[in-house]
Amino acid sequence: MFFTQGFLGTHSPFYLDCATLYFALLPFLVIYSISFAVKKQIKKHFVSQMIILFLTLLIVLVFELGLRLDGGFKTYAEYSSLNYTFLLVYLLAHILLSLITLVYWIYFVYRSYSSYKSATFDKKHKNKGKLCFLLIFLTSLTGVILYFLLFVF
Repeated sequence: MFFTQGFLGTHSPFYLDCATLYFALLPFLVIYSISFAVKKQIKKHFVSQMIILFLTLLIVLVFELGLRLDGGFKTYAEYSSLNYTFLLVYLLAHILLSLITLVYWIYFVYRSYSSYKSATFDKKHKNKGKLCFLLIFLTSLTGVILYFLLFVF
């Protein structure tokens, strides 16, 4: 089932359709979590952020394992009518953005946890959170676009 054709109507495997759907929904999950902070439900905000980060790391792990076991990017690029070099450059830009996002997000959660435990809240947390959300949104968007470039165009 893992490598069978997915449910989005393309040649993409099932696991990749699942990952793409998750990343399309990720910014909305983060917004929902942020709504707890706006309502001053700090514990719910923190717990939901931890769950979302953990789930994201799990989805990335499944994605990476599936990609490696199924032949890699080159195999998927064959489904696209677009130039391989263009797709590769786009992929590298997406990977760079993803790494920056992941490192910043983990650092941000770690620092926020330290502040949460010591009850010394960072006054710049909101601005740092906006940057983190922007990075998550852009990473999700570029990933969904990459799916379309590989399997729709």
